[in-house]
Amino acid sequence: MGHALSFANRGNTQLRKNDIAGASADYNRALQIDPNNLVALESRGSFNMQTGQWWEALADLQKRCDADPATQDYWRLLLGD
Repeated sequence: MGHALSFANRGNTQLRKNDIAGASADYNRALQIDPNNLVALESRGSFNMQTGQWWEALADLQKRCDADPATQDYWRLLLGD
């Protein structure tokens, strides 16, 4: 899990530096390592929303809600569930 979190956090740093390609690559790598990593799912979902990739954002945030139902309230609000 640690490696997935590292890639997700690096993706967030890349995004703050306006490195869209780098952020996307890091989020994807994080989810290859751990497909249910909550930080990576939240980060890539938010990234997809910011870049207008609505269906991808919906899929990531839905998966995030399914992965940890006890902490899903905020994300369900975004999804409109």
